[in-house]
Amino acid sequence: VLGSSFVVKPDNGSKGNEVVKINSESELTEFAANCAGGGYLYQELLEDAQEYRIYTLGDKGVATYKKVPSQEDFRANLHAGGSMLPTEPEMETELRDFGGHIADCFGAEIAGIDVFFKDRELYFLELNWQPGWENLDKLSGVQFSHETIQYILDRTHQVKTRL
Repeated sequence: VLGSSFVVKPDNGSKGNEVVKINSESELTEFAANCAGGGYLYQELLEDAQEYRIYTLGDKGVATYKKVPSQEDFRANLHAGGSMLPTEPEMETELRDFGGHIADCFGAEIAGIDVFFKDRELYFLELNWQPGWENLDKLSGVQFSHETIQYILDRTHQVKTRL
């Protein structure tokens, strides 16, 4: 199911740390012998897929960007040398709707959702409960910091009126 190459990542990781690409049984054996313990996720490697981050507030996708890996690494994480590009305008609505649906399924109030896009299909990768948003406002044209504060104030008001 995973194919000849696949990705292994810790189930509680961040910033692309400890994410490795496994290309052979011997690499998997070596990884297993040297891993620090804890839980790991095994993910199919989708070659030539485009990766995006979708920022959500409640069940609404509010901002996106494209994640691009460096030439030296398969990971598109900023902390692994990846870069951020503006999302293509024709992808915005589909990504925001998809991200909002994923956030709703998980009951996530504030999240960063990573997805792959390949062959006209979106694939959910992971949900980040504490997404960083440095440079997001400038890149996406959305004042995500302001939107987040307003969302929190609105949610606080909703809770207070129910009490």
